[in-house]
Amino acid sequence: MDEFVSYQVPFSAEAEQAVLGSILIDERCVPSVLQKLCASDFYSEINKNIFTTISSMHDAGKTVDPVSVGDELIINGSKKEETNRYLRDLMLMTPTSANATVYAEIVRSKAVLRVAQAAALETVKLTSENGDSEEIQNAVQDALQAAIDATVECNSLQAVTLSDMSLQFYADLSVRQKAGGGISGIRTGIGDLDTILGGLRSGNMVVLAARSGMGKSAFLLVLALHAAKLSKCPVLVFSLEMSCSEISERVYANYADIDMNTLRDGQLSGDDWGKLADTMSGVSQYEVRVVDAPALDIGSITRICRREKPQLIIIDHMGLVQPTGRFSNRREAMDSVSRSIKQLAKEINVPVVAAAQLNRALLSRANKEPVLSDLRESGAIEQDADQVLFIHRPSYYDAKADKAVAKLIVAKNRNGQTGTVPLLWYGSKQRFTEDWTAGLEPDDELDEAQVELPL
Repeated sequence: MDEFVSYQVPFSAEAEQAVLGSILIDERCVPSVLQKLCASDFYSEINKNIFTTISSMHDAGKTVDPVSVGDELIINGSKKEETNRYLRDLMLMTPTSANATVYAEIVRSKAVLRVAQAAALETVKLTSENGDSEEIQNAVQDALQAAIDATVECNSLQAVTLSDMSLQFYADLSVRQKAGGGISGIRTGIGDLDTILGGLRSGNMVVLAARSGMGKSAFLLVLALHAAKLSKCPVLVFSLEMSCSEISERVYANYADIDMNTLRDGQLSGDDWGKLADTMSGVSQYEVRVVDAPALDIGSITRICRREKPQLIIIDHMGLVQPTGRFSNRREAMDSVSRSIKQLAKEINVPVVAAAQLNRALLSRANKEPVLSDLRESGAIEQDADQVLFIHRPSYYDAKADKAVAKLIVAKNRNGQTGTVPLLWYGSKQRFTEDWTAGLEPDDELDEAQVELPL
């Protein structure tokens, strides 16, 4: 690694000093500079300290000038004589405060290069220390992602005027009108749910929660295929629990109308093979892609999403997403995962539907219908999610209850009403359908053979 020992760290001392000098000369530069820079963008520790002080003073509504900034720095432990001399030098070496934003852009661009350089050097270190190709590949991806994130963060923090917002809103309404009104988001294929939510909306985090074995994965697969079919959009499924083989079993049990046990045992009749072939031909047309991985962190998920460019992201399930960083307990880790998934939805600007587990508290209640406080391991999920959906099947808790009866509870909907969607559940086929019989008299009820398959 000798050839990598000597390298230049990207930074511009002159630009850093000129930014600070501009602010000290003319306090009116502060808002425009703060919009472009944060303290970590400065390489020099003394410059970083001065910028942090100026930023704090501005946020507190204090006057920012050489005297007040100097006093604040001295109060915080800087030496008086050296501080005052350095502040004077900053103003003297600044050509003009009119170019403050130009200087800020130089400082920011150097900061982005430093992030990329640091990540690249870490990659070189890993390459030299071991030959694990997967680890090297991940390190290279991390290096690229770090540079991208630094650039995106810089370019995305832009204020939008009410005028621009109004024009965009008007354009969105025009699109909805031309589409015939109704559902504006990605359709789930479940009519009552689409009516309540208006479809799955871009930038929204949707949490689907239930006890283990209640049918979360089956429901997510229904959403994935319906969205791909009805809204003609590419769907990306992160399956952190089930393998591709297990997903295929559930899909074809549902849509080919073949019992799960038959598929698992491989004891298919001639009719079964025919139904399977026909279903495969239809299902294969839908743009649903699956990432089968037992453990992924949010950084890896984000990188894959940027590469695949889906219009709907499904994560099954968020409890298996690896938290980034160190946390003192599981609750803090899950809070971080929840916030990261919400950020992913906003950054990629597509709906993200993530499955979540419920805690055991509801098992001790007489009424087993889940409520928001039953979300497991994290208080942030309820806060971060735009919509929270619960699957509830009474027969899960009561052996005497009708095994086909199920419901989807919309417990939170930031964009509108909440409510309940009656469903039918056929466990042997891993199938959820709308309960068309919910409002009928007993003599009018339909049997399973009369229920139309979802595809």
